[in-house]
Amino acid sequence: MRQRVSEFFGRTPLTDLDPDQVVALGAAVQADTLSGRRKDMLLLDVVPLSLGIETMGGVMSQILERNTTIPAIVKEMFTTAVDDQTAVEVHVLQGERELVQDCRSLAQFTIPIEPQPAGVPRVEVTFMIDARSICGPALSARWMSSRPTV
Repeated sequence: MRQRVSEFFGRTPLTDLDPDQVVALGAAVQADTLSGRRKDMLLLDVVPLSLGIETMGGVMSQILERNTTIPAIVKEMFTTAVDDQTAVEVHVLQGERELVQDCRSLAQFTIPIEPQPAGVPRVEVTFMIDARSICGPALSARWMSSRPTV
């Protein structure tokens, strides 16, 4: 393993570090930064795993990618795949895998829509994560009709 790490990074890995001490030092640096005394360091929170929804064929469509800095708001448009659908099922997922079965299910909800031909309704899905890493006030989705007005 050490050889692979060395080959990947082009450096010899340090092996004489105590993991507990490294964690304690990291916590001390973060505490000093958060206290405001340390001005030369910027701490950023990021989304640890991608968030998305299930799309046709059991595929996870990523909307908010991992390592996105938070707070964050991301919107994406989707449409229907079947004529005359009366609702859209939104299955919210977390993970990096392509298939839904390999991701973590976070929530499911239904959005009622007017029956229209496939591809006509537009469903906007919004993910919003605040500075406390809370997804909220809620995952929202809204639908818009693309019917022309006369």
